[in-house]
Amino acid sequence: MGNNQPSARKKTYYISLAILAGMFFIFGFVSWVNSILIPYFRISCELTHFESYFVAFAFYIAYFVMAIPSGILLKKVGFKKGIMYGFMLTALGAFIFVPAALARQFEIFLIGLFSIGTGLAILQTAANPYVTIIGPIDSAARRISIMGICNKVAGIISPLIFAALILKANDSELFALIESGALDEATKNAMLNELIQRVIIPYIILGIILLLTGIGIRYSVLPEINTDEQNATDEQDNKHTDKKSILDFPYLILGALAIFFHVGTQVIAIDTIINYANSMGMDLLEAKVFPSYTLGCTMIGYILGIILIPKYISRFGSLIRSGMGRLRYHIIRSSSQCFHLLSECFRFSQRSDLCRNMASFHSWVRQIHQNRFLSADYGIMRQCHLTFGIWSLCRPVQFAYRLLGTYSLLYLSGILCHQRA
Repeated sequence: MGNNQPSARKKTYYISLAILAGMFFIFGFVSWVNSILIPYFRISCELTHFESYFVAFAFYIAYFVMAIPSGILLKKVGFKKGIMYGFMLTALGAFIFVPAALARQFEIFLIGLFSIGTGLAILQTAANPYVTIIGPIDSAARRISIMGICNKVAGIISPLIFAALILKANDSELFALIESGALDEATKNAMLNELIQRVIIPYIILGIILLLTGIGIRYSVLPEINTDEQNATDEQDNKHTDKKSILDFPYLILGALAIFFHVGTQVIAIDTIINYANSMGMDLLEAKVFPSYTLGCTMIGYILGIILIPKYISRFGSLIRSGMGRLRYHIIRSSSQCFHLLSECFRFSQRSDLCRNMASFHSWVRQIHQNRFLSADYGIMRQCHLTFGIWSLCRPVQFAYRLLGTYSLLYLSGILCHQRA
């Protein structure tokens, strides 16, 4: 009988870990599909670039507005029931896409996105403590890395799946025809209505899956946790009983700011890359894979974290190295010589002869690709062309690197304050 109890606890631990991994997969799947929604709504709802980014604003502002209410809700109803409510709110947001698409009203879509963001705010507020508390504290960093991989894997495949569901092979001609201005109003509206209503079936399916997942987790073996008891134990172990205010933990404040800038740079990179590609002459069908490429690169860091921390590199050492690495990279990018080089690229790219040559080169490569003479090399040259265009023409990228540098400074400050605390 005594041997069965550790075995049962171990089984519950692995099942709980799998449930949490599934939750983080859903977080990534729902969140990173915005990279496709932004350019898709821009076309189908006839938005400006500025207006299209309200997709990201409505989604992420929910985290800011609902973060503290989410904590209050979880404390009142419990974590498992709170998770069910979070999934229900997320499902409600997905179902709101149906009337929004039928009316082709962007404002209703934003309400749905805010509801999805609110549900995810509750879910992530509940899921993150679970990852830390569910097992030994020494392996918490590894569990966090595993959850990060689940999130990023979902982020890699969700834009591809969603694009496959709503985009057709001949949509390039449709997009060009809509944006040409050659259609009469009735024909154009009919095309736009057909285009926007493609999101209905995917979001109905997503809403049903979210609803069933929330109910399933409510009655699963995932244990209920009490963060108040855990916090009291941690305070005694760390001798923090004399600290009563959140301001007594400066590394927590700096860490929150670091996460703010970190998420900012990540969202800038992923949610704007398709519009950058559009500015380089690529349509949505061509550029739909770029968010997946970007998130795929972040997978390398998570995998290295699982392998190296804490077996080969201490948690403190890895934080210092990563922060210094980011800061060093930002300093290099921000040095006067690099800035001068980027300025020269920007000035040089404004010359009409170079613009014509780049346009001709891109048209020539696209023609080669369509004739299937050089399809593999076309992908490489297209990426080189995009990279040149981004660095020479797009100043928001430089802004992203300034954010990254600020994030690195806060990151290191938080680590040092934590060591002194």
